Amino acid sequence: MMIRDPKPGVGLRRLRGLFLPRSVADLDPWPTPLLLLLGLIPAAGLAWLASRSLVATVLLVLLIPVAAIWQGRRIRVVWEPGTIPAEVEETQPERYRPAIPEPAVETPEPPESSDIPSEPQPPYPVQDQLIEMIELPGGTFRTGNEWLHREVSIQPFAMARTPVTRGLYRSLVKAPPKAWKSGRDELPANSVSWEDAVCFCNTLSERSGHRICYRESGTGWVCDWEADGYRLPTEAEWEYACRAGTQTPWFWGEQKEDAVHFAWFADNSSIKPHPVGEKKPNPWGLYDMAGNVWEWCWDWYATYDPRDLDNPEGPAEGESRVLRGGSFGVVPRSLRSARRGRFEPVGLNFDIGFRCVRGSGQLG
Repeated sequence: MMIRDPKPGVGLRRLRGLFLPRSVADLDPWPTPLLLLLGLIPAAGLAWLASRSLVATVLLVLLIPVAAIWQGRRIRVVWEPGTIPAEVEETQPERYRPAIPEPAVETPEPPESSDIPSEPQPPYPVQDQLIEMIELPGGTFRTGNEWLHREVSIQPFAMARTPVTRGLYRSLVKAPPKAWKSGRDELPANSVSWEDAVCFCNTLSERSGHRICYRESGTGWVCDWEADGYRLPTEAEWEYACRAGTQTPWFWGEQKEDAVHFAWFADNSSIKPHPVGEKKPNPWGLYDMAGNVWEWCWDWYATYDPRDLDNPEGPAEGESRVLRGGSFGVVPRSLRSARRGRFEPVGLNFDIGFRCVRGSGQLG
């Protein structure tokens, strides 16, 4: 219990409740005659004094405002919440009972959902300085055609959304192919050899401030797979990205007639390249993975090694490099995801281009 006194220093001697009732409610159990007697005795005394002396009458009149002031300065007894005795609390009117605050109810935090990732999950696009890439997830897929296939595992990597364009190639290479003449910048960078493509990847890496992937040794070109620069995709990476989780002959399904929506090929191309990105992309947002121009891969062309199943990089040597994707000059059957092509690495052809990849998490 806490005692509050409006006037400091008066103390407990004003606590009349020790001998007299604290409130009208405390008088309820007292006998009525006793209450009357307690009220009449002081009244009779005051009346007698007033009849005997004019001075007493004046004093009585003066005491009335003093009593009113005293009524406003009377001692109040305040109980702390939770400390009021039950017998006292029951006798108090509702308006005099102290308000007891309700305990705060803590709102539980919503459980973290495993369906809501903290970071974007691939595949998703990333603008990587000079070229737009798609960050791709790693996984296992079945590579090869309907009769000969194998299960291959691929680490995450990023692939350019479109083949390298003439505009990007011209901005980095002083001597572009003469066959382009004054072609549009949006056209694919065709008529480039495998070695031209490798040199372009190194130039793009240097311009972007990354470590180059390729160096030329006495036996040919060597790839530094740990470098953060641009490079050509391996054949397995290319097919994995092209299929985009599908197992149908074409990434769009079973019907070759649907090729017109996704690819430039012999029936709709007028046998010439077209600006990149005009047809529908594959399920992972990659454009021109079928048709328009063949695309160089890193691998030497050879029969698949059935033992090379974990991020295969192809044989150590060969005579021609792998091509993938078909071109504006082929029929729909040659646009299948498993279709392979080949060409000598120093050769040029009007229907051959390329696109770049980088290691996962190295973008920016």
